[in-house]
Amino acid sequence: MGGEAAHALRPSAIAMAAADGEAMNARALLVLRRNLRESATWDGAPIVDLVAKGPCVSTLITTKGRAAIDWSDAGNIAAETIDGNDLFAVKASGSIGGLSVKSGDTADRIAMGMGLLAGNCQAGRGGHPAGLRLSGPASTDAIKAVEDEAARQKMTQIRVDSTQSFAVIDGNQTVATLVTGEGSMPDAKRNGCFVAMKQGDETMLIPTLGYGEYEFETCGGPLAVGFVSTAVMPKLGIVFRSYSREAEETVPIIVEWDRSNNTLLIDDAASRRALDARAINIAQIRRALNGR
Repeated sequence: MGGEAAHALRPSAIAMAAADGEAMNARALLVLRRNLRESATWDGAPIVDLVAKGPCVSTLITTKGRAAIDWSDAGNIAAETIDGNDLFAVKASGSIGGLSVKSGDTADRIAMGMGLLAGNCQAGRGGHPAGLRLSGPASTDAIKAVEDEAARQKMTQIRVDSTQSFAVIDGNQTVATLVTGEGSMPDAKRNGCFVAMKQGDETMLIPTLGYGEYEFETCGGPLAVGFVSTAVMPKLGIVFRSYSREAEETVPIIVEWDRSNNTLLIDDAASRRALDARAINIAQIRRALNGR
């Protein structure tokens, strides 16, 4: 999920960016509200609702009371897994409150929604979120380009996962599109998955689970994706569902993105660190790689 100098924008562009931010906030809030109601508690109390009170503040309503959540401090959003639960620490009414949600798909959707709200809050105040971020769905043109590239590589059983495919934002601009999905290479022995990046007219796609170093892993699709490092060579964390004879597992893979020529490369060492740390969502991958 260092600051940069603000871009000079015309008033019309600022208005459009603000409108886009409001739309993304509404979407993120809707997803958060649904998932929080279904499977989360705040300080042990079931969650009833999440209501926006402004671009940077929401009110969390539980069966025991209310908490004001300030999204302006993204640094106060963290996660720790204890006894199978992801405990998200969020700045609430000047103190740290505990949001507990069962690990898995829901936890990742909640973490992503929190990240979107925090990032949009900063952008709305004239700043930029730290580094690159994923925001908004992948365009149909980008998805079509990735499907064409997968077919060119003679992949079979191609299926893009639109829920884990996003626009890549740098500052206030869309600079690329990340697309994930399923697809098996012609010489693969098991069902596989892929990750792709479309930047300008260039589309780069690489197989992940089910091929190469991961040929013995049967991929059941992507579960979560996010930037785990936004340095000179950004890195993406992708969590895949994997099947073996013994059990269903989650497998984290780290992919390095070279923006200069739009190439993707699996970072095997970083992927191993995340796997050894038993990271099963993006927040945990960041902790495994960055120590926080």
